[in-house]
Amino acid sequence: MDRNICIFNGTVEWYKEKQIGPGWGLINCRVGLPNFELKDSLGVMQKVTKPIVWLNVKTTYSQDGIIQPSNILTNFEEKRFVVISDAKISHYDTEAKDKDGIVIKGAPRQTRFSLECNAYNITFSHQPYQEINACSFKGRVIDYNETTDIMTVSCSYRTKTEVKHKLVPVYTQKKYTPILKGAPVIVTGSVCGKTLSRESILYIAADTIINIK
Repeated sequence: MDRNICIFNGTVEWYKEKQIGPGWGLINCRVGLPNFELKDSLGVMQKVTKPIVWLNVKTTYSQDGIIQPSNILTNFEEKRFVVISDAKISHYDTEAKDKDGIVIKGAPRQTRFSLECNAYNITFSHQPYQEINACSFKGRVIDYNETTDIMTVSCSYRTKTEVKHKLVPVYTQKKYTPILKGAPVIVTGSVCGKTLSRESILYIAADTIINIK
């Protein structure tokens, strides 16, 4: 299966627990990342300030309904700084909404991206961690927008019953020819939460994109 692994640190800005099934659930949280720089369309470095990403932390519940790990909600409440290891980018479809959050009837559904990790892959602290932000994965290019320099890569993974695919948006930071469409690639880069136009999307800012065809 294709690899899709991200390691990064940040600051928890908001969180909410949600038990979904009898034995499992999620903690949905907003994580602020350190500021970073990206190259614009002219190749000039520009600073992106106050980037954020959305992270779903997978939890389990005991037979009496106690969340596991048992101290995770206390950590979210009392400690702001986190390091997340072995996170993966995931996509989901949602109803289109206007700027006031009202569903636009008849509009096509929109694809959104978030990160997900196991509850045991998040570490908390009262003090900021040394900055780390690294991601690497292997997949196949399914789209490349030459206007925005956003490349969409499909990564496959196996569940107990089938092979599924996660979409990963990649900001290339330089021009690539459309011939890369359909090509298998290895991408390394950093998790980012805002483009230079301030769009609230999750993506990978690529350091290297290697065509392994």
